[in-house]
Amino acid sequence: MTVITLGYTAGVLLVFLGVFFNLNASQVGTHLCRLLRNNFLGVSIFLLGALWFLWHVGHLSEADFGQYKHWLMLLFVCVFGACCVYWQDWLAVRGIALIAILTMHPCLSIGYMQQHPVRPWLSLLFYVVIVTALFFGVYPYRTRDFVAWSCKQLFAWPIRLMGLVSFAYGVWILHYLH
Repeated sequence: MTVITLGYTAGVLLVFLGVFFNLNASQVGTHLCRLLRNNFLGVSIFLLGALWFLWHVGHLSEADFGQYKHWLMLLFVCVFGACCVYWQDWLAVRGIALIAILTMHPCLSIGYMQQHPVRPWLSLLFYVVIVTALFFGVYPYRTRDFVAWSCKQLFAWPIRLMGLVSFAYGVWILHYLH
C-alpha cells in the first residue's frame, strides 16, 4: 500500500463516517451504547485484538525482548483471559482501542520517509486516533458518559459536530491527493 492509497482509504472512510454521523446523529448514541455493553460482542472484539497482539509478540526480534517472548506470551494470555472472565464491563471499548492502536502502526509505517503533501495530515489523523484509543481504553466508562451527554444535547450536536469534522477532514485529505 502506498501513501496515496492510504490517503484515499482514510479520506473516503472519514467522509462516509461524517455523513453517517450527521444523518443518524440521534440514533447513533442509542445504538452505540447498547452495542458497546454487549458481552458477546465485547469478548469477540477483545479476543480479536488479543490474538493480533499475541501475533505481534510472537514475532518479536531478539532486540525487542525476543528472548523473553514465550514468557511474555504466557503473561499476556493470562491477562487477556482474566479480562474476559473477570473484567467484562466495557470490554468492547477496550478491544476497539487495542485494535485501533495495532492498526495505526502499519498505517504510520507506510508514510515513513516519504515526501508526499498528504503524509503529515494522515500522520496527524493517526496520532489523534492513537491518543483517543489510549484515553478510552484506560477510561472506557467515559464512552458511556460522552455518548449519554451527546444524546441529551439539543439535536445531538456533539455527534453532528464529530461528523462534520470527520467529513471536513476527509475532504481535506482527498483534496491534498489531487
